[in-house]
Amino acid sequence: MGAGRARILRQLVTESILLSGLAGLLGLPLASRGIRGLIALAPQGIVRLEEARIDVPVLAFSFGLSLATGLLFGLAPAIRTSRDTAASRHTRGVESRAMRRAFVLAEIALAVVLLTGAGLVIRSLAAVESVEPGFRTSRVLTAALRYPNTVPREEQAERYRQAIARLGQAPGIYAAGAVETMFYAGNDSKFGLRAVEGKPAEARQQWTPMTWTTISGDYFQALGVPLMEGRMFDERDRADRTPVVIINETMARRYWPGEDPIGKGIKGFDPRGRNDEWVRVVGVVKDMHSNGLDRAPIAQIYEAQAQSQNETEALVLQTSLTEEALRGTLRSIDPMAVMTDLAMLKDQLAEQTAPRRFQALLLGLFAALALLLAAAGIFAMMHYSVTQRTQEIGIRMAIGAGRPSVVRMVLREAFLLLGVGITLGMAGSLMLTRFLRSLLFEVGPGDPLTLASVALLLTGTASLACYFPALRATRVDPIRALRCD
Repeated sequence: MGAGRARILRQLVTESILLSGLAGLLGLPLASRGIRGLIALAPQGIVRLEEARIDVPVLAFSFGLSLATGLLFGLAPAIRTSRDTAASRHTRGVESRAMRRAFVLAEIALAVVLLTGAGLVIRSLAAVESVEPGFRTSRVLTAALRYPNTVPREEQAERYRQAIARLGQAPGIYAAGAVETMFYAGNDSKFGLRAVEGKPAEARQQWTPMTWTTISGDYFQALGVPLMEGRMFDERDRADRTPVVIINETMARRYWPGEDPIGKGIKGFDPRGRNDEWVRVVGVVKDMHSNGLDRAPIAQIYEAQAQSQNETEALVLQTSLTEEALRGTLRSIDPMAVMTDLAMLKDQLAEQTAPRRFQALLLGLFAALALLLAAAGIFAMMHYSVTQRTQEIGIRMAIGAGRPSVVRMVLREAFLLLGVGITLGMAGSLMLTRFLRSLLFEVGPGDPLTLASVALLLTGTASLACYFPALRATRVDPIRALRCD
């Protein structure tokens, strides 16, 4: 009809840019809702996350990217189409088929990488949440107990002891204790002891993570931490008596492997008790994951508040009382005491795994989108392939090919691509998921169960995507197919 090459180029590129631009505009409302959803689900501590929004720079970038995508993926086919000649049609058809297959392979490989990463992170999350923390979380409440600054330090220490003792005797409270710091999340600081009775001085390179903290009241009883050896703190452990400590199992294994640590003496690097006096071990308790569920328990030393005089503001209560009833009980015990930051221990423990849950959510969303794109790509390619091979399918059925053989022909092409894509994706995931090592727990980058699950999921998705094109192929009328030009 006389259209020139430039006219054909403009039309094809305009159609491509229009489609990509409309897709970008339709994606903006979804992006806005997605950002609000991610902010609501995100754990605390992500810097300036609440400031994330779709503003003018983001709009400009998104719209520009949409236009650039339309131009990039529309210009090349347009140029090839504008050069159309009878001699080049067959070559162009072969190249187009190869390009479609390459895109589908890339989608499958990307889906494998993202699904593998998401699967590893999800399995790590499940492993972390299955770890036994070493303490009771049911009906255990934590809070901060404080006094006004006008109260002298010595008086505050006495008020702490009295308040905790009387709270432990109040109705509805089964055990009450306190500690300087309940959790040491991510504590990798390494320490050693200045002296261990009967042992040579410990070299600095042998130091490992360790904490030395103060407790008061029935701290271990409130948490349900069992005593493995020796005794708990009692009225004998006063400021005018020999300083004593309780240690955990990791501490006992570190300094007295195969020995009884009860009665052994240690000295720390900070002034304790009566200056340079030996501190005696009187008990060993079960290990607690105070430094995070995804970390091995560290060596811990506990001393009585009556001997250290350090503040123990972090209350730990095993109770069935409500928050309001608990505040009323404290007011009746000591009107000057203030209780803040009340939280259930199980909620605090859940906060420790919140970053992992958020990471699993993000990777899972990206993996789901990649899987959806891969399924759409396989469906589109097979649907187009069946349309292009209508005459071939009609001829095969006319000379006696049955529906099962036609279905096998269609599925063979799809599963060949699937096999190659999964192989490429597995190779890529083995390389790229090594960067996720810091996010993994008790799962390796090449976890066979995760890789097998991903392969099965993609196979099932591909089978579903091929179902309708394969069904359409079996319904081809041989007579009508042979009449098609």
